[in-house]
Amino acid sequence: MKLEVYNKTHFSVFLNKHYLKGIDFNKMVNIEPFIKKIIINLNKYYNLNMNGYYNVFIYVNSLYGIVIELMNIDDEYIKLFNKKIDMKITFNLDSVFLFNSNDYFLLNELKIQKKEIYYYENGFYLNILNKKINNLLMMKLLECTEIIYGDKVYEILEYGKKL
Repeated sequence: MKLEVYNKTHFSVFLNKHYLKGIDFNKMVNIEPFIKKIIINLNKYYNLNMNGYYNVFIYVNSLYGIVIELMNIDDEYIKLFNKKIDMKITFNLDSVFLFNSNDYFLLNELKIQKKEIYYYENGFYLNILNKKINNLLMMKLLECTEIIYGDKVYEILEYGKKL
């Protein structure tokens, strides 16, 4: 798991595909308890003190895992019920993830057979085209890069320079 806190009301969590065994994102019955468990763990281990109304965006990539982006929407009604959380969940199934680094050589030297590297706005972005990636390589990517997902990915793929 990798947590990125942007501010006290906006953060994202990356979960490796191994955390997701047994979860079918096409069945909502499985998702709600899973999200609740993640929020409980975030509150418990990272002291995020989450309450109120959240917009939750889930970006699913079958090769790597998921990114869960949580944004707190200031809703005084929900805050009246101390420590309660309500949420709207939006799924982006089959999302593309890119890995951002300022070090081109780091991305280029990774032992990945099928890859594309893009240069965009003073950053290098790795697009992995392999169908499988081993756990050691994934751990190195998570340690050395930032995961890019959502609309920003399509902007990079369209306007970035392919190296």
